[in-house]
Amino acid sequence: LPPSGDLYAYPSEMDFDSAQANFIRATENDCRILDCNSSVVWEFVFTWQHAIRSYFPRYAHANESAEKQVMYGLYAVNVPFNVPVEEFWIPELEFYKVLADSVVLFKPREWRGTNYTTCKGAPLSQENCLSPKEMAFEINRYP
Repeated sequence: LPPSGDLYAYPSEMDFDSAQANFIRATENDCRILDCNSSVVWEFVFTWQHAIRSYFPRYAHANESAEKQVMYGLYAVNVPFNVPVEEFWIPELEFYKVLADSVVLFKPREWRGTNYTTCKGAPLSQENCLSPKEMAFEINRYP
């Protein structure tokens, strides 16, 4: 699904009991309709820890209800994209996190194409404008 599931929103910032629970239900219904099990998830740079601890694990349903789990993969996008996410601080060692034993959160990894002028003005963003050869080299080093 598109960011961040049912709506273009930052659901970890929503009220835990009502709005967030409704958002999760709506996102899971969207996944059922579209026959998919994952979504892109947006978070602001300093909200990841809260989302990882309190929001993303809610998709696991392990202890919440007897409902069948729908969401298994979450593809992280940081806002703003060029700032490193502290929860994935050592980029060579951690590419994903398993949450509540059944939901996988994949580390943010932006690729903005090969136009270096696009990334020139944004600090910390040179790694987002790799050539195809450089990107292939990086991907081939993933575990």
